[in-house]
Amino acid sequence: MATDDRQVLVTGTAPAPATFRIPGNGQLRPKAVFASFDGTGAAGTFLPALKIISDAGEVVGVYPTDTAVAAGASASVSWFPI
Repeated sequence: MATDDRQVLVTGTAPAPATFRIPGNGQLRPKAVFASFDGTGAAGTFLPALKIISDAGEVVGVYPTDTAVAAGASASVSWFPI
């Protein structure tokens, strides 16, 4: 069965808040989003989160971890529709 599903793999590092702009016509229906946070440069505890913004610039959702992460620690955050 043919599908138009395509995985977009974004690599590299960026200071917080990092962004990823959808290339081309700006249309994407995410099935899952994952980010890894490195807290070695954090001055204190932090709450890693994913923020999804629509093509109109509106915040669709903010998805933080359940608990704060200590400075110097790392965390991963995942989002997927239920």
